Amino acid sequence: MSRDPAPIFVISVTPSVSAVLRLERVRAAHPGARVVLLTKKDAQMGLTRQADEVWSEGMARGPARFLALARRISWMSFGHVYDFDATPVSRFLRFCVWPRPQWHPLEP
Repeated sequence: MSRDPAPIFVISVTPSVSAVLRLERVRAAHPGARVVLLTKKDAQMGLTRQADEVWSEGMARGPARFLALARRISWMSFGHVYDFDATPVSRFLRFCVWPRPQWHPLEP
């Protein structure tokens, strides 16, 4: 019996053209895995075509929203997190998610 691969979480809140290429590489590295993208509405560019689900609220601002985001990520049980932005907030987020997925800063 084959098991579905763990879902993949991608943080790309800052708009960039290279994020589209990175997301394509993530998709190729994890065939069959569900890809969830965290971005902002104005930063979506071509990213939404590569993702199965889009969380468009952007990076959480304020402690309550930050903890809610950490809890939401934890509940999804992601196998990998790709952090294309590597901001201080997103780097701290990795220590607030349990169980801890494999965290990949910047390049996949």
